[in-house]
Amino acid sequence: MHLSGRRAKLDCHGKHALSHGASCSDADVGCGTVPFAANGITRRAALLCFAACVTQTPALGKAAEELDGMATELLQQCKPLPADRRVLDAKSYLSSDELFRLERILKKLEDDTGYRVRVVTQDRASAPCLSRTLSGWDVAQGANSASVAADAVVLVVDRGIPGYLESGGSLLKFLVGRDVQLALPPVFWSRLRREYGGNSYIGAKGIAASIVVSCEVILTCLRNEEFCVDVPKASASFF
Repeated sequence: MHLSGRRAKLDCHGKHALSHGASCSDADVGCGTVPFAANGITRRAALLCFAACVTQTPALGKAAEELDGMATELLQQCKPLPADRRVLDAKSYLSSDELFRLERILKKLEDDTGYRVRVVTQDRASAPCLSRTLSGWDVAQGANSASVAADAVVLVVDRGIPGYLESGGSLLKFLVGRDVQLALPPVFWSRLRREYGGNSYIGAKGIAASIVVSCEVILTCLRNEEFCVDVPKASASFF
């Protein structure tokens, strides 16, 4: 029978597991495999059975606890967010002069327009700190680290896994608030990532140039009454 849209009560042993007489055992659920829909039970129901089974398995439950402990330890290692800072350069990509200048021009933009631009550099090890950083800046939108306040832009600088940039990935990721997207649409951010976050630009100019020039383009466009869709070609950068 197909159970789509019907509520299910789950246990790992098939007792009253699913409504209308079907059970987790009907789906051939095993704790060592990822189940699929079988014998008329939907994929979603089978996966829910599997999840219930995992929570009742001591070995897997212990592994989950260890993962939670690792996540907590990572968060405890997050660098504290300096007061009144708009840039958290955890990877030390920027010189002291570049950092000072970015702080100054970002503050000026915020004072003049209300738009809040923030910059964070990270790697795989420090990525779990992002949500805490956004909360510290008061730009987080709910508990989701991929969503920011309407008036905010967060530039996340991350090289990714080895080979990511070489295979066509971008150093730059932008978390863009709703009001900012009305001014600068998604195509603008895609072009900015491609022009200044790609491996060719970074190889020629460096990561610091990628960060600084990207911020300058954003600030210029947010100050422009007509805003922007296109971005300057990377070849025209004077950095």
